[in-house]
Amino acid sequence: MDTNLYLGLPETIESLPDSNEQLIIKPFLTDSMAGELLKKLYGMEASHTKELPSFCDQNFHVGVTGAGGAEDGVREFVLRLSNTNDSLHQRGCYDDIIGVLRYLQQAGALGMYPAPVMNLQGEYLSLQTFYRTKDKTHGVFLVMLVTFIQGGILSEVAPLSNQLLYNVGKALGRLNATLMGYKGATSNLKARAADNRFCMTSAGNVKQYVCREALQSRRNLANTILDRFIKDVKPLEYDMQKGVIHADANRANILISEPTNHSDAIPDIGQSRSPVISGIIDFNDMSYECLVYDIAGSVVDMMVGRKDDQPLEGAGHFLAGFTSVVPLSPTEWNSLYVSIATRFVQLLIMSYDEYCQQIDQPDEYILRFVHAGGWDVLRELWETPQQQVEAIWERIIQVYNNN
Repeated sequence: MDTNLYLGLPETIESLPDSNEQLIIKPFLTDSMAGELLKKLYGMEASHTKELPSFCDQNFHVGVTGAGGAEDGVREFVLRLSNTNDSLHQRGCYDDIIGVLRYLQQAGALGMYPAPVMNLQGEYLSLQTFYRTKDKTHGVFLVMLVTFIQGGILSEVAPLSNQLLYNVGKALGRLNATLMGYKGATSNLKARAADNRFCMTSAGNVKQYVCREALQSRRNLANTILDRFIKDVKPLEYDMQKGVIHADANRANILISEPTNHSDAIPDIGQSRSPVISGIIDFNDMSYECLVYDIAGSVVDMMVGRKDDQPLEGAGHFLAGFTSVVPLSPTEWNSLYVSIATRFVQLLIMSYDEYCQQIDQPDEYILRFVHAGGWDVLRELWETPQQQVEAIWERIIQVYNNN
């Protein structure tokens, strides 16, 4: 594996940095550096590059015109650089993720999910070191290239209609149903779930971060929910469906398009002109966990998207779509309310902690869930009794089942 690429600013090759220097965690490439990297690793000439929003990694939308094996006309890709921590300590997870992405393409999902692209060395992953000249520091980032999936980003859609939420739930259900058939390597994804602070299997560990002074007013709420998760949900994991899950199916990673005349693009229920789901992207946080945790992770983001328009009901429409594909057992239903509340706490607490850690130009994008009103929606959920919330969901699901 090639580890000898050292890019400085703006586009110069540098000597090996001093190993005693502190590593930069978040990738810091410019558009021009991304273009140089694409050419060096993949033999492709970029016609354009554009950085995309990212939590702690870096992604570039790149267009390629008739070069390096690309077909005539423009082909589009996403060049991804993982942060230094994951690049150095989670390489095995990315090997597993490549296997999952290849499986999805073989399962007939071409065009719905990104496909990995080999580099000039015949590999899907490449560990690279990048040197930043302005402060003589460097980072070590794992690089991969995947195909670009066309579609509008769900987070830019307003409002989130009931029908659209149903379609999102159904799309995630179809993804989970497909992933249930995956028989490839998952040992690294299981290990990630056991110790990664963003995985719900490890959500109980978030309690150690609740003590931050800025979180004082929310400490009791957070601890109450986490204690309930540890007491009531964790013991049930052995009795719930498990498998490889996306683990980050939020609105920024779900793509939509207008319906066509084809039957597979027309929603099953409701308005015929409701947008359809054209893709699910960014599989780099995948893990091997309970399916309920994948549902919870997606539901919290949909509820925040509906914070001003009945978020609890919005969750019900999402769940109606998901369960139309993958039914849930009574145990899974009983754990869902607390799991959703726990995912709220986990995302709100850990995004704040991640932001505080990024002393090198912290990115406000990390706090988007906080700024979008996540705490307010969580309080509305938790202050509504579990049985009342479940009754809302059951009523909505029954309406769909009767149509």
